[in-house]
Order: sequence, then C-alpha cells, then structure tokens
Amino acid sequence: MLQDEASIARDALDEARRSGDVETIASVIHRHLWPLYDQHIEALQEAVGSISGPTLARYPVLRMLHPIAPAMAGSSTAFDVESLRDAPVHGATGRDAIVTMEILAARMNGDLRSSAAYAGELADRVYTMDVPERAQRGSILWFLHYEMGSTLLLMGDTVGAVRELSKARDVGRVSGSQNAERASLARLALAEALRGSIADATESLTAARSLPSLTGPYAAQGRGTEGSADALIALERAASLDAFDPAVLSSLESTAFTWPFVTLARVRHAILGGRPTDAFEIARVAASTHRVQDGTIPADILTRTYIEVFLQLGQEAEAVETGKRIREPGPMLLSQLTRLDLVIGDFDAASARLREIGSARWTSPVSEAEITCLRVWEMVGRETLTVDAARKFALVGLNPDYRRVVRMVPRWVAESARRHMPEDVREAFDEATAGMTFADLGHANLHLTASERRVFAALPHHDRVADLASALFLSPNTVKTHLSSLYRKLGVSSRREALELRSPIVRDVGPSLAGHELPPFTA
Repeated sequence: MLQDEASIARDALDEARRSGDVETIASVIHRHLWPLYDQHIEALQEAVGSISGPTLARYPVLRMLHPIAPAMAGSSTAFDVESLRDAPVHGATGRDAIVTMEILAARMNGDLRSSAAYAGELADRVYTMDVPERAQRGSILWFLHYEMGSTLLLMGDTVGAVRELSKARDVGRVSGSQNAERASLARLALAEALRGSIADATESLTAARSLPSLTGPYAAQGRGTEGSADALIALERAASLDAFDPAVLSSLESTAFTWPFVTLARVRHAILGGRPTDAFEIARVAASTHRVQDGTIPADILTRTYIEVFLQLGQEAEAVETGKRIREPGPMLLSQLTRLDLVIGDFDAASARLREIGSARWTSPVSEAEITCLRVWEMVGRETLTVDAARKFALVGLNPDYRRVVRMVPRWVAESARRHMPEDVREAFDEATAGMTFADLGHANLHLTASERRVFAALPHHDRVADLASALFLSPNTVKTHLSSLYRKLGVSSRREALELRSPIVRDVGPSLAGHELPPFTA
C-alpha cells in the first residue's frame, strides 16, 4: 500500500460518508480495509461510529472496528468471529486482512486458543501462497508477521514470537508505514524480555525509542508494550527494588494486548518487595476481569503468582491445590511447580520437571538460569551438591540479568551453594550478591521434623545442650542428634549461624489466604 493508495482510500471514504448511504460506506471500508486501518484509523472509526446499531450488526467487520470495541473486550457480548468469514473481500490481501481481524477479534474475546488457530491459518497463507501484492512497498505483510508473533507470544512460544516479530521489523523497515518498525521492535523487546534475553530486549527497546512516536491505533499499544518491556527488564536486573517504580504501569491499558505482562511486572515487584498479599490481589483482580485459558501465558502468570504467594505465606497445602488446577502448564508455570516440589520435599517430581523444562522446544535463557538454580536446590536437598553445580549457580548470580532468578532461591540453599564454591568464584559471588535478599519461603521448605522445630524454637533461650535437654524433657544425646540434623538442613555449622537464620525463617507468616476463592480458568 503506497501513500497514494491511502489517499485514494480516504477520499473514497469521505465521499461515501457524504452520500449517507450505509451500504456504500460498508463497501468502501471492506474494499480499502488495510490502508484505512493503517493510515486513517481516526477517520475510519469516526465513520463506523456514525452507523446505527442494527446496521452494525449486519457488518461484523464494522463492529470489530467500532471505537467502543476495545472496551467491550471480555464482556458478555462476545464478537461473533465466525461471521467475519462472510465479509466481502477484494483479492488475496483482502482475505489476509480478514483473517488478521479474526485473530484480533478472538483475542479481544479472550479466546487465545482460537486466536492461535487463526494465526496458524494466516501463517499457512503467508508461507505457502505467492501473493505479489505483499511484496509491494507499504503492503500489509509486516502487520501479518506482527500479529502472528504477538499471538505466539501470548501462547508462550517465545522462540516463534521472536522469529515472526523480527520479520515484522525487517519488513516494516522498508514498508513505508510510519509505525511498522517501531511497533515491531517494541513487541520484539517484550518477547525477548520474557525469554530472559535482556541484552537483546534492551537493544530492541532502545532502537524502538530512537524512531518517531507511534500514531493512530499503534500509539496506545506501543505505550503498553514498551512500558511492559521496560518494567520486565528492570525487574530481572533488580538487585534492589529501587531500580523500578511500579507507578509507571498504572496508566497502561488494562484490556489491551499487554495486560498479562503489566500484571506480571506488578506482581513480581510486589513479591520481590515482600508484599505477597498485594501480589495476590493484583492477580485475582486480573483473573476476574479477563477471560483466562489454560495453556496460555496469562494462565501461567496468574497461577505462578498464586503459588508463589501461598509459599511466601507458608500455606503449602493451598499452593499444591492451586497447582493441581492447571492441566496444561506452560514454561513459566513449570518452573514454579518445580519450586513447589522442592518446597514440599518431592525431589523426584522436581527432577522430572527439570528434565521436561530442559528438553522443551521453548527453552529460553531465563529457563536455563532457573534450571541451574532449581537443580542446585534439589542437590542441596538430597545432600549431593557438587563443586561444579555450585560454580554454575555462582555464574548465574554473577550475571546482572538474572538477579531476580537468583533471589527466588531460599537463603539456606544459597548459603550451602556458597560454601561449595571455589574460593575465587565465592568472592565474586559475595560481591555480586551483597545486600541481596533471598526468597523467604518459611520453615516448611526446610523439611524440619516436629522435634527439630521445637529445638529450633528453643535455641535462642538456652546456650548449652544440657539446658536445652532439660527444657524440652529430652536426653542430651537426643538434642545433639536433632541439632546435627537441624544444622545440616539449615546449611550451617554452629549455633550462632543457626540463630542468624532463625529470624527470617521462623516468622509470622501473615494473614491466611486459604478462604479466598480463586477465579476459574477456562479449558
């Protein structure tokens, strides 16, 4: 689509509106759908907004393009996506535009599975059909790759998302569209940030912001996309929470494409800041105001949050029950379920999940870092930690792009790994993690017996084994046995070190969330 075509489309729309004939307006919009959407969205929506409701009902494309359409997302009045099939089309690129509208309509309905199916159909068209018009400067091609990549991102396929969004950027650079390259780069940065490719995400975001500001339908989407990517980058690198201000997310559109990623950034900030009940409320509101399907990134994000909150509050049973609700865990949720297995001491299940994560086609840099940390946790729990594994854990800690990942490991695991590190690596690790607060998951993740917990609770009040034995009505040898096991599980070698750990481990876990019903997800 050359700019001349956009001008022709605008002139045709203006003439149709002057005629006042609804059929003529609808025909013009269908004939010039892409140039009007890409270059004249305000005029297009103004024309659609002037058409009465009964007439709109007969033209699903017009209803989809109505200015109020985004606000209707998630409402009880879902878009009849199938009806778009009956829309009149003009040529192969016209059908491309209709299939793309089907992707968008299904997404606005919250039906990401159907959206992905339409994206698959579009991919078949793009990669198997030779359409000369797509090769023209200003064609719809960049937008096709852009929406296919966006859909793959919502389904958790970050590899496919990066591939398609990179193509959208490359085609957009020469397309003649004033928005194509920046919009594609911004969404590419978001996909890279979710993968944990933080350097690439930063580079893409910087490149996007060096281009002219987005206009038309891309402006609001761009703000949400760039803001989400910025937040996720900052949170991955956050050695302290001062590196990110969550207030920047408050103005982003909650019903747009980026709502799951805005939610992810907000709950991560709350969890890292030790505010689990805030994270729970953020996730619960998001789930209640959006349709969420199993096997999608939104479901992964929300369920991961619920499990993390329950673990931070010491409510392991609730965390386990939450994990059982999901039938198709994605990559983000699998790593959280592995953490849950480790907390409850099911090392065999954790090991199986780690193998599943490592062999999956969507393995990413951040999942590799998580595998390293979780494997070390498993080895510490089994008392099989090796120097090589401890060194790999140190290397993750030395990478500034994975501070969040390292912080999610319990302190007692990090301390045990530290003692197994070679001296040169340990010194660098200590410097890199100085002042870092590790995960506080409560005493349950230590797998203490009832007797060991009694000894741990009495430890601050008695200096000598004999005094502990007398207070607990146990023999000194029994107390020594409990202390030996306790020190081993804590990863310490003395009473003083155990007392240093006791404050964050044996604590008031705060209010229970067991009575709060979680919003259901759809299959």
